[in-house]
Amino acid sequence: MTISNTRSKLQSLLQVWSAGPRFQRMQSSKAVTQPQPSESRRCHCCLQEEGTGRKFKTCAGCSTTVYCSRACQTCQWQEHKSLCRAVKQHLG
Repeated sequence: MTISNTRSKLQSLLQVWSAGPRFQRMQSSKAVTQPQPSESRRCHCCLQEEGTGRKFKTCAGCSTTVYCSRACQTCQWQEHKSLCRAVKQHLG
């Protein structure tokens, strides 16, 4: 492993680590647990709670963030993309 590869891996791990509690569900097997039925999920953009009549979509890149609509996903993408890519690289 080269120094630049090591540096790149460390930088992406630092991004994931600094994201904090959102990633506490990551397991050592590199799998992300699904929320328990008692846990409510909220849209990462508008913070709307997932209701019985509406199923939120999970980000296909990192599988850790949910959105209530395509509009919210698009609105939040600029903020989410660097973290999403770091998580995907770390898990992949």
